[in-house]
Amino acid sequence: TTTKAFILREDNLEPVAEICIETHGKPLDASKKIFQQISEYFKDRLEIKAVAYTGSSGAFYYKLFTKPEKIGECADMVIDEITCHALGVKRFDEKVDTIFELGGQDAKFTLFSKDGSVKKAKMNLSCMAGTGQTMQNMIKMIGLDYNEFEKLALTAKRTPVVDDTCGVFTEAGISRLVSIGLPKEEIAAAIAYGFIGGYINKFVGSE
Repeated sequence: TTTKAFILREDNLEPVAEICIETHGKPLDASKKIFQQISEYFKDRLEIKAVAYTGSSGAFYYKLFTKPEKIGECADMVIDEITCHALGVKRFDEKVDTIFELGGQDAKFTLFSKDGSVKKAKMNLSCMAGTGQTMQNMIKMIGLDYNEFEKLALTAKRTPVVDDTCGVFTEAGISRLVSIGLPKEEIAAAIAYGFIGGYINKFVGSE
């Protein structure tokens, strides 16, 4: 899973910089690294007016970095990811009508109306099996990072079929493919298709 930061101009919300690093299950350490990178790059050329936190650690970061006496007074806020997606669609490309998201801890499927408002949104509310963290575990199982995985999966001439009804079953199927010694590119393709199938079954359906 990853921790990301986007810096936008106050006057027109144009992007100034973006950072994306792996969280490794340690959101506090990840946030420290991000703020360190921002400080080292911008030095005294940046004045932060407000921070919007989102994602699975958004509320944690808000409590951590917003001074208690400033809560309710400053412009800092916690906002859910689906609302962020809707604001992004309205701001940057109103032609977008669907967002497919496989996050680290959850997965979401969002449909937008022509005016950019959310028409329908679905997400997993209880089980994180089949999300980005599970995929990352499988990719590491075959000794790859994400960039290598993406390239290798596209070179496979065959795609072994694994159970895509649940991320736990998919992971068990991938372990079996590893144990019988199939080529890495075929296992990578099986991971990709297993997650695509699981996502479609759970969230997209007949939409």
